[in-house]
Amino acid sequence: DLDACHDFAATLFPRCTIQAASEQGGCSYTFVATDPRHEPAGRTTETCEPCKTIVQFRLLKHAIDMEMVEAARQASHLAPETWSLGELKVADGITLQAVAIECLPGRRFSDVQPRCKILGSQDLSQMKMLLRSLSKFLAETWRSGSESWTGMECCAGRVGKSLLFRLEKLARDLPTRDLRERATQVETAVRSGARDGLPIVLTHGDLLPSNILVDQASWRIRGVIDWAEAEWLPFGICLYGLEHLLGYMETAVGKRPKFVYYRQAKELRDEFWGLLLQQIPELENPKTLDQVMLARDVGVFLWRGFAWDDGAIDRVVNVVDDQEEVACLEAFLGLRSRAAR
Repeated sequence: DLDACHDFAATLFPRCTIQAASEQGGCSYTFVATDPRHEPAGRTTETCEPCKTIVQFRLLKHAIDMEMVEAARQASHLAPETWSLGELKVADGITLQAVAIECLPGRRFSDVQPRCKILGSQDLSQMKMLLRSLSKFLAETWRSGSESWTGMECCAGRVGKSLLFRLEKLARDLPTRDLRERATQVETAVRSGARDGLPIVLTHGDLLPSNILVDQASWRIRGVIDWAEAEWLPFGICLYGLEHLLGYMETAVGKRPKFVYYRQAKELRDEFWGLLLQQIPELENPKTLDQVMLARDVGVFLWRGFAWDDGAIDRVVNVVDDQEEVACLEAFLGLRSRAAR
């Protein structure tokens, strides 16, 4: 009932104009509340300025955990402030969660990310600024982490509490032998405790270019948005997000999707890890670095090995319905594509 949501937002923000956001998520409906008295000349409705507020409505099964988003604010200055607006009952007895979210400055990186194999000198320089910002963001989460990981019971969120079960399912059901073998190796390593000792950190649940806001001129990160799926997990699991910054998905009619890394991806990857080691000296320990790399592989499998399916996230991907996810898995894990065979 969009009219009811609009009226609810208008009641809470009576001085503002309320307009639907042009981009909507799969588990929410979003409006932008704009105070016209402070609207800068020439700005579009969705340009994030201090006079704007995001108003979002979510089904209760996809409700934002307010304690989690507050923890995100404590963990990183890049997370937006979020307030509860209560609940709204709409047609058919459905109840929606309503939240207000600080509108952070910047453009979604997905809007400016290059989609060409070779980066020009300016894009390369800006990409290095982006990775410098990312290393600082991840270092913030490391420093804000809780006790060291000593067992699966420390990770009680939706993903954490089912992590071993999910890895086992992937090892059994992934569509190619290479993916199944790699998943088995990762599952075995996790079961043996190879990752024990990493700090538990608040982990963003969807660290993709569309959720990273950057300064358009420099690509310095200005904000990280959409913490709805965040939970406490061992450091390193969100490093699947790095891969999405080092390349792009190439699609063409009649061909399977392919994830293409920039020609300078190795240079950029080395730059990132050098910066991260400066920010987190503990990673100079080879054992700790190996643990983080294992956590990174776990993250790749968990975030690309299961289909979204309206938030269910329990079906292992296949080569018919989930070609982009399979392409990402093979690229991020350094495996030769066999999906078409």
